[in-house]
Amino acid sequence: LDINRRNLTEFGNMALVDASDSEDEADGKKRIKLAGTKHSDMAERSAKPEIRVQHINFSPTGLSFAVCSTEGVCVFSRDNRLIFDPYELNVEVTPKGIKQKLAQAEYSHALVMALRLNDAQLIEQCVLATPLAQVDVVTRSLAIIYAEKLLQWLSNGKNTLAQCHIQLWQLWLKSILLEHAQQIKLNRSANLASLTAIQQLISNHSNLVSKL
Repeated sequence: LDINRRNLTEFGNMALVDASDSEDEADGKKRIKLAGTKHSDMAERSAKPEIRVQHINFSPTGLSFAVCSTEGVCVFSRDNRLIFDPYELNVEVTPKGIKQKLAQAEYSHALVMALRLNDAQLIEQCVLATPLAQVDVVTRSLAIIYAEKLLQWLSNGKNTLAQCHIQLWQLWLKSILLEHAQQIKLNRSANLASLTAIQQLISNHSNLVSKL
């Protein structure tokens, strides 16, 4: 709101005072709502929506809590390293459901569910549980959106796979790039950060091996 200092008086900003007798005044900034009133003109275009909270649940550590409201599920945490960013969730995508798929040897389905839940530990569990002979089969069955999410997870040097299972990490990386190289190249701008991080990880591993 632009304030003209010439309109400022001892009674406040006179530009906000409606001095007109007309009820059809188009200047919305001159409308002053009474204190404590909840209802206003329904023809007004600007309105502040009300948010209703149905349930609040705290984590066992007390460092985070989840709120179920009319705006959706919101997770608040003091740990900024943990990011809950699920993708296309439904009632079947749960940690229990992922473990059941692994027990049934449905590795592709389990990995897709873990990627949809976007849980780093569950993704790692699916990757480690997949037999080496099934790695190419699993990566070939992934849609490009999930292949890119898996590539992003592999680019994170903090996961155990990149630190303790270097050969397995390289095997998954090679399989993804061979199966989805064309689509990843077409969407280069979105995958540039992941590819750069992977290149840095490979360089770090190479330097460590050369020092042995």
